[in-house]
Amino acid sequence: MIRALILLLVSFAQSLPAQIQYPFSGSGRDNDIAAYWYNVPKDSLLIKVMGQALPFQSTLEVYAEAPADSFTISLAARARTGASIFSKAFLVKKAGGDRSIRVQWKGKFFKIIIPVSHQTEPPSTLNVTIDAGSTRRTKLIECQYHKLSGRITDFNGKPFRAAVLIRPDDFEGSAGVWSNTDGNYSVLLPERIYSNMFVDDESYGMQTAEAWGWHIIMDADQSLDFKVGTAEVYNLNVWPNNGGARTFFLSFRPMSVFFYGNMPQPAPVTVDGKTYDLVNVGADLKPRELTVRFNGKEAPIVSLQKYYEWTSGKMMPAYLLQVGREGLENIGRQTVTVEYRSESQLDGKTVVHTSLGLVQFYPNFTGLSYY
Repeated sequence: MIRALILLLVSFAQSLPAQIQYPFSGSGRDNDIAAYWYNVPKDSLLIKVMGQALPFQSTLEVYAEAPADSFTISLAARARTGASIFSKAFLVKKAGGDRSIRVQWKGKFFKIIIPVSHQTEPPSTLNVTIDAGSTRRTKLIECQYHKLSGRITDFNGKPFRAAVLIRPDDFEGSAGVWSNTDGNYSVLLPERIYSNMFVDDESYGMQTAEAWGWHIIMDADQSLDFKVGTAEVYNLNVWPNNGGARTFFLSFRPMSVFFYGNMPQPAPVTVDGKTYDLVNVGADLKPRELTVRFNGKEAPIVSLQKYYEWTSGKMMPAYLLQVGREGLENIGRQTVTVEYRSESQLDGKTVVHTSLGLVQFYPNFTGLSYY
C-alpha cells in the first residue's frame, strides 16, 4: 500500500511541467537562461472596431539576468538534423542597442523578442551565449513542443472561424493561428505556461466579444474548445479553500459587446469610504445563469457574490464564485470553464449575453493549494 502511494506521488511529480518554476531563481546561474521559439505562419487579425492589426509572427524570445547595462547576446538554432536555422548576435543596452529586436526590462532581468522566419519544423536546440567582457554565460536548450488544438463554435453550435492568439507573458505579441471553416485549429507551442489566450475574429467589439483562456499549462498535447458569444469571462482565476470548507473560489469580470458602444454613464459607488466612478459594462449575473465545470464535470455553485474591481481609478463590477469540490479532486492538470447566458434590457430591447472562459491549474495531492 505504501509502495503504491509512493509510486503514485512520483508519477504525479513527474507529470508536472518541467518549467513550472519559470522564469528565474535570481541565482545568476546558467539555468536562469530561458529561450523559446514560437513557430507560426505570418498572418494577422484586423480588429475593425479599433482599426488595429494584431500580427502573427514567428519569434525567438530569450529571458535571462543581465550581466551589465550593455552586453552581447549570441543565438543559434538548429534542426533535428543539425542544420543551422538561425545564427546571429545582438548588442543589448538599457538605452539604445540593436533596433532590430525588442527588449523588455524587469529590474535586473531582461526579455528580448526577435522576429524570425517560419520554419517547416521548429528548431530542436537553441544555444544562448551572453557576453559582457569579463562575464560569459552560455546554455544549450533542448526544445520541447506540444500541440494545442480544439474546435471553436458560436453559442448555437455552429463552427466559428476565429483567430487564436496565445500570449506567454502579458498582452504583447502573439503566437497566432486561424481556425478553419469548421472551427478547428492546431498550433505547436513551446513547453511552458501561457498567460492568456484570445479567441475571436474581425467582428470583435461589434457582433462578438472574445473568448478567453487563462494560465494555459502546455506540458503535454491538449485540446481546448471555445465558444464565442457576445460577452467575456475576463480575468478568470481559481484557487482552493485551503483552510475551510471543501470548495473552490473563482473570480472574474463580465464584459458585454452590447455595452461597448452603449456604455452607461458612470455612477458613483463608495468602497471603503472612498467614492469612485462605477463603470458597468457587464451582465448582471445570477447563479442559475452560470455553469462551472472542472474537466468537463459540473461543479455545484454554493454562492455568487458581486464585488468591485479597481482599474485605472474607476471601479468595475466583478464576481466571486464559490463552488463545491466533492468529487472533483483529480490528480493532474485541471481545466476549469465558466459559462453564462444572461438577458437584460437595453433601449427597450432584450439582449442576450453569452460567454465561456477557461483557466488551468495544478492542485496538490490533497486538492489544497496549487502548483
